[in-house]
Parts: sequence; structure tokens; C-alpha cells
Amino acid sequence: MIKVFRRITLIVNLKANGRSIFLAVRDWLPDPSEEVLERAKGMLGDLLEACRHLLIRPHAELEKNEEAVYAQFSRLSRFIRDDLRGNGLASGEVSRCNQFLSKWRFRLRA
Repeated sequence: MIKVFRRITLIVNLKANGRSIFLAVRDWLPDPSEEVLERAKGMLGDLLEACRHLLIRPHAELEKNEEAVYAQFSRLSRFIRDDLRGNGLASGEVSRCNQFLSKWRFRLRA
């Protein structure tokens, strides 16, 4: 029961941090394009799906699933660094997005 509760709590926390990143993209960029919003949504969805696979797939697939999760973290990190900053997001807000991403990684490891 504790493992199930922990997994549910983890997914809820992951979704909350992902939502925070999406809201930052939507609300903090001066004029976000539909393309940027859709890319953010897609990347966050891909990361959440990779995390879900990590939690529910057999242990024999753990290494492959961990690699997929970290590849998605890298992809989202590059998006925050390059696309958000490149589209005019202030450095302090870029830093805050990176904090949301770091919290996500930390919770996944815990």
C-alpha cells in the first residue's frame, strides 16, 4: 500500500511541476506562439509518459526506462535554456523554470 501511495504522490508532484513549467511558458513569455506552447505541452507530456513507464514497467526494463526519462529531462532543459530565453523570458524566470525542472528530477529520484 505504501508503494502505491508513494507512486501516486510522485505522479501528482510531477504533474504539478510540469504544469508550473507550462504556465510559465504560457504566462511569462511576452507573446508565446502556438508553436512554442504546443512544443512545451508535447515535451511535458513525453516526460510524464516516460516517468509513468519508469514506475509501472517491469524491473528488467529499468535501465532503458531511466535512459528515456533522462533524455526527456535533457530535451526539456534545452527548451528552457534555448527557446524560452531566446523568446524573451527574463533570466530570473528562466532560473525559476529550471528550479521546477530540478524539483521534478529530485522527486523522481527520492
